[in-house]
Amino acid sequence: MSKRPWESSDTMADFKRKKTGQSHETPPSKVVHVRNVADGTREHDLIGAVKNFGRVSYVTLMPQSRQALVEFEQLESAVALVQHAKDHEIHLNNRAAFYNFSVSQTIKRAGNVGSLYHEYGPNKILLLTILNPMYPITVDVLHTICQRHGEVQRIAIFHKNGVQSLVEYANAEQATSAKTALDGADIYAGCCTLKIEFSKADRVNVAFNNEESCDYTGAVQARGPPA
Repeated sequence: MSKRPWESSDTMADFKRKKTGQSHETPPSKVVHVRNVADGTREHDLIGAVKNFGRVSYVTLMPQSRQALVEFEQLESAVALVQHAKDHEIHLNNRAAFYNFSVSQTIKRAGNVGSLYHEYGPNKILLLTILNPMYPITVDVLHTICQRHGEVQRIAIFHKNGVQSLVEYANAEQATSAKTALDGADIYAGCCTLKIEFSKADRVNVAFNNEESCDYTGAVQARGPPA
């Protein structure tokens, strides 16, 4: 019988380790095992709770077992999180979660399930994920901050994993400049933090111009219904 999605080898190993009382022997890892995850928690909630400790490269949620895995880019970030969590509660959706090192050094990339980010090479299109979106995000808001770094041609906002957007520049050099300048910045003080990666897309498709999509080249004249 195949394993259920939340019965990944990473999580099962963590469970067996705790059952045998060996959790204190687990060596530091870039991957942190999170328990007591609140119902309804999404990837951007988890990243928002731990982003102050360092850049997150991958996350996996297992809602049926109220667990999650977080992989940081740097080991020091995971160590800082686990050490801080020993003496301070870190909440996810108003519930205190528990953070320990995973027995795995990386999270297995199995398709796109549970994944927010996959870094591609330089491209003229950026994938923006807005963490902790306390205020409305529209194409006008994104265009205002993105146009400072190059010619923005198209923007589309979607809500598959929280609030995300594709921003298409005239060329990869402009997109790279924007990524360097804006990655990790807050659109508004203390919230709406930008996580920026290169997209694998070769064009942002815009059918209508409205609050969630816009073609700035003039190719699309139709006004769509409010998003």
